[in-house]
Amino acid sequence: MSNATITRPEQGVRILPRFVLRTFWLLHRALYRFSGGRIGLSRPAAGERFGTMRLKTLGRRSGETRAAIIGYYEDGPNLVTLAMNGWGRAEPAWWLNLQANPDATVELADGPRTVRARAATGDEGQRLWAKVRDYPGWGGDIDASAAHRPTPTAVVVFEPRGARSEAAAAGMIAVGAQPYGSDTGVAAAAAARKLSAFDTLGTNAGRFTLVALY
Repeated sequence: MSNATITRPEQGVRILPRFVLRTFWLLHRALYRFSGGRIGLSRPAAGERFGTMRLKTLGRRSGETRAAIIGYYEDGPNLVTLAMNGWGRAEPAWWLNLQANPDATVELADGPRTVRARAATGDEGQRLWAKVRDYPGWGGDIDASAAHRPTPTAVVVFEPRGARSEAAAAGMIAVGAQPYGSDTGVAAAAAARKLSAFDTLGTNAGRFTLVALY
């Protein structure tokens, strides 16, 4: 469902085989499960890494609870992520679920939180897209990576439940904007799309950076 990227600064984006990603995802989720949630979630640190959280959504078809571990960073009281599915072509299932029902629960390293999701648009979307770069792990060049996707990459904002409900609903149905990070540069985004969870094996320039997002 997702792809991982290996980035060489001088050679651009390369995509890992699907089976490698699936194996990584299974190991990450197993680690979380077998540790009773003690391992597998982390807080974001500006300049170092994005955080990881466990997102619970309501399946748009099954009506059952679905869970995914995804990357995020904080913007005031809100949590922010990219619906980028490892920079793969398809939308992540969790984002499709949220478009049908934006209410969700997230489990953070410091405890659970009830939230409502929406797609950031306009100036807010541009600001949050740019801020992604402050939290390494999404890939060496997010603009180039986003340009590989056939659909806009949504910047997804999780607000504390009850906050700005109308804005959340409006953000979910917005359509027609260009993707952030497209060939034309950062543009006003809208149409909902993208991600499911991740972890990073990172290094400095000149070495590989492996980003697995699911």
